[in-house]
Amino acid sequence: MRSPNSNKGQGATSIFKLCVFITVVCILAMAALAMNMGCLTVFTIFPTTWTAPDPVTQCVPFTYDPPFSTAGPICAGDHPAGFVFYWPGTGIPAWVQVNPVSGVMSGCADITVAPGPYTFQVGATGFNIDCWPSPITADSTSTVTLNVIANPAAPLSIDPVLYPSAWENMPFSMTLSATGCSGSYSWSAAGLPPGLTVTDNVSGVISGAPLPGTCGVYTVTVTCSDTGFCPTSACCPPVSRPFILFVDCFGLMPGPYPYPAGSCDFTVQIGPGLTQGQASVIVDGTLRTTLAGGGSDTFTSIPCQSHTVQVSDTVQGFDVNTRFKVTSQNPQTVDYTNNTARFDYAPEVSINTASSPAGVTQPPNSGFYAVGSTFISTAPSPVIPDGQQGTKYIFRDWKLPDNSISAGRDLMFTVNAGGTVTSEYDTYYLLTLQSQYPYVLETQWEPKDSTATYDLALQPIPMQGFWGLLGGVMRPINASGTQLMTAPYTQVIEWSYDFTIPIIIISVILLLIIGLVVFLIIRSKRTKQPVTQP
Repeated sequence: MRSPNSNKGQGATSIFKLCVFITVVCILAMAALAMNMGCLTVFTIFPTTWTAPDPVTQCVPFTYDPPFSTAGPICAGDHPAGFVFYWPGTGIPAWVQVNPVSGVMSGCADITVAPGPYTFQVGATGFNIDCWPSPITADSTSTVTLNVIANPAAPLSIDPVLYPSAWENMPFSMTLSATGCSGSYSWSAAGLPPGLTVTDNVSGVISGAPLPGTCGVYTVTVTCSDTGFCPTSACCPPVSRPFILFVDCFGLMPGPYPYPAGSCDFTVQIGPGLTQGQASVIVDGTLRTTLAGGGSDTFTSIPCQSHTVQVSDTVQGFDVNTRFKVTSQNPQTVDYTNNTARFDYAPEVSINTASSPAGVTQPPNSGFYAVGSTFISTAPSPVIPDGQQGTKYIFRDWKLPDNSISAGRDLMFTVNAGGTVTSEYDTYYLLTLQSQYPYVLETQWEPKDSTATYDLALQPIPMQGFWGLLGGVMRPINASGTQLMTAPYTQVIEWSYDFTIPIIIISVILLLIIGLVVFLIIRSKRTKQPVTQP
């Protein structure tokens, strides 16, 4: 059977536990509220209104890069502002495009777009995943005005063309011209005699040499398009104009070299620089033969006419790292006055780039290089690859095809053989030290397979609430130590509760209370003893 005093003690213990529980709940609620209040949604795009400095001229493409910037954090304190990007906005005319990442505006207003101001909105959205308890987004807009003005350019027209004359198998050149629109033209022609083409479609140059047997009268139709205006028929439609071209027969040309009516022998030669493989020889678009280095081939033309001879631009060597590239003019023309076409080749070797360990960004400039040329490449460093959080690679040195080592990220050497150059990297892992009491987040990069030493030098901190008032403290357990870095590692600092001083104080108080109670009981018994009558 329990005494009244023991019942009172149990009641006091229950009240004490309830007070401790209420205190802990209040502390956690205040901490959560404080963390949530750290997330702000203040976010502004500047300028809030922007007018393009130059007007938009009808039919002329335009590009503007407004000086947009953002201000105001999405989260307070040490949290970054997160990602910011431009979104399409509202009221944007169909002839305006807004880059959703950079905010650059471009487009072209054709003549159907009426002159005057056009106002619309663009904006930015900020996003921060670090906010607690959930990610935060914020939007802000800017009003943009573009002023459209009329285009006074005259319609496109082709200037009159005189009736030029050409000769068979003789060089010929003429230049077309036009007026109106923007002045940036693109030319084409139909009905030209074989041997003549538009060799410069920007300047309108027609050149070449009419092939033998093409003398006669040709109706040529030239077409001019304006490339500086909007690519729509509403702005500057293409125009065409016909003209007459006379091609006189070579046999009627005065001079000491009349075109012979008989046969001609033509020779194709391959230089000795082609030491591997064989080059294809194509005459007038048809494969005639294949020749090794130092070889030749002779063919006869009946009647004697000019011919176009072309060879393989590159010839593959015996291994994949070697090829030969033609160094002579290719194709060449053989005719009565020039009956030999010679083609020389020079060797090229393949230089490939790689990285070690595999998966690191490969250095640039892989490809074929002429022997004796210079190979140049730069290794990126440091490299933090996608999908490998907490890992980075620091450049160490280059390993060349001959297994020699070259220091320095910038590599340059004279090519004399094919092979692979490898940029070698040291691997580093991120060591993260994290503590909650107080909040600490420190990081440091450590070499792979090294033993990292860390020491946060954390001091004991008072407990919250009743136990803290009695001198209770929290002590870090693993704030210092070592870690073998075989992968990225996060060390979470653990804390222990030290109730030593509170226990001592409570024990002393209890002893005092017990002593006082014993004293009162003894005194009470002495007082109640009966008085003995004499």
